[in-house]
Amino acid sequence: MTRHRRRNRQAVRKLLEELSSVLDAFGWYGIGGRRASANDASEPSLADAEDEESYRDDGGDQDYEEEGYDEEVWFYDPWDVQSALDEAMSNILKSDLIIELTSVKEAPSFSETAAVLFGESHELTKRAEYFEKLISGYEDRVSKDDLSEAYDVLRTLMEELGWKETSE
Repeated sequence: MTRHRRRNRQAVRKLLEELSSVLDAFGWYGIGGRRASANDASEPSLADAEDEESYRDDGGDQDYEEEGYDEEVWFYDPWDVQSALDEAMSNILKSDLIIELTSVKEAPSFSETAAVLFGESHELTKRAEYFEKLISGYEDRVSKDDLSEAYDVLRTLMEELGWKETSE
């Protein structure tokens, strides 16, 4: 086995390790196997409080609250998944396992990393691009359907690279 091929396998293993954290981030949206618990939650930020304030119904209609009315959310701020992906790509860059990225100052995108590892026209690179498109959203909002599809795209991509889900 050549030195480059061994290094490439190490890079793919590192990529899978980092992408598993990205999959976990979907749990904050109730997508995938991991569900965020109250113990995982951090203190809400001031921006979250302001958002909640703007959506609060001050009309005093208490009936729907008493009946346990639970309005389902269809659009989310994809920050958790985006930041998990950014952190994963930063960790890939810091690992120095991908020679082509050692001189890069900023972390590459997921699709740029896939292009270096697999080639620009490879199906896995195209899926990485599609994943990025799904989580980019519009005005910091992504539909629940797009997040679910992004989860499925990422999980399938990882499985094709040899990832096996472990139970914790």
